[in-house]
Parts: sequence; structure tokens; C-alpha cells
Amino acid sequence: KDPKSPAVIAQNEKLRSVLKIAIAADKGIDATVLMANVMFNSFADIINESILIKGNKPDDIKKKADLKARANAKVDEGIPYAENAVKYFESQPKLKAMERANYKIMLDHLSEMYNAKGNKAKVAEYEAKNKAADKL
Repeated sequence: KDPKSPAVIAQNEKLRSVLKIAIAADKGIDATVLMANVMFNSFADIINESILIKGNKPDDIKKKADLKARANAKVDEGIPYAENAVKYFESQPKLKAMERANYKIMLDHLSEMYNAKGNKAKVAEYEAKNKAADKL
């Protein structure tokens, strides 16, 4: 489906509102991980859309700038969810295979999102954690 269509936008908004309710009721971390994934995927869709704009006309430049601003908003919204998930996983004495996989996914998402924001220190931090997670 076209991520820009009104139906998809409405579905994504509804999904995020339902997930916020689920996060409040979740005794674990599953809803938070799902929300972080939804926000990351929204960010990735916007970035992919901006990559397709090849022109250098003023309209193209403005469109790319608008998309970058939207992508940054998704990053700003998604980082807290991914960081909360990472904190949860790091607080567990031992991770099951699925938890370790989700932990690594969250670390990768954070690395990508901080890279988009230009925060090289955070990128390096989360990449190092991701490499260390291979040994868990």
C-alpha cells in the first residue's frame, strides 16, 4: 500500500494510539518493542520516499527538506520507545533467544535513528552494544 494514502495514514495513527494503551497495560516489553518498530518503519518509509526524489529544482529541494523534517519527527518519537526496550532487556538477568533478537533489533534501530540525527557518539555506543550482544 502507498504509505502516503489517507487510509494508510489513518491506520498508522490508530495503531499508534492502540499501542500507547497497550504499553500502559503491558507488564513486559512487547508493546513497547512493537511501537519502536512501527516508528522506525515510518521513519524508513519517509527516508525511502526522499531518496526517490532526484531533481534539484526548488520544489524538489523543498520536498526533500519537508520529508527530512517528517523523518526527524518520527526519529524523535521513536527513540524513547527503543531506549526503554533496551533498558528493559539490559535489566534482565538472562535473555531468551527471542528477547536477544528483539534487543539486537532495538540496538540497530537506535543506531540508525541516531545516525539520521548525526549523533556519532550514540551510533558508536549502540553499535558496540550490538556487537557485545552477540556474545550473550
